Amino acid sequence: MTRRGAVVVRLNFPYSAVYVDSEENEGFVVSSNCAIVRPDARVVSPAYLAWFLNLPEIRRRWARYSVSVALSAISVESLRDLKISPPSLETQAEVVRFDALARREVELLRKLADAKEKYYACLARQINAATR
Repeated sequence: MTRRGAVVVRLNFPYSAVYVDSEENEGFVVSSNCAIVRPDARVVSPAYLAWFLNLPEIRRRWARYSVSVALSAISVESLRDLKISPPSLETQAEVVRFDALARREVELLRKLADAKEKYYACLARQINAATR
């Protein structure tokens, strides 16, 4: 069952990790193709761990060590054996804040691009109607 402060890791492709950051995401049953990691928050921030596990180089490493060809999955043992040397908790918090800002910026840029496409399509319709 999920609980706040845990990291849920998808063990088959596409590998991903999600930080359970709120009470509203607690109490969910996790499927058998996922693992729940409960890091010691005095050493590594769960949000930082999720960020770290989602890095492209970590995902590529998991792809190399997958235990199945057909379903491409990693074992819980390989997740357990993953060694990381996290920076200080302050640096981890900065990384997480930076990542959140970067994701927000990308989201806003996508929304701006969508709005511009709609605007230009509207202009094109208006120009087309005016030239008839």
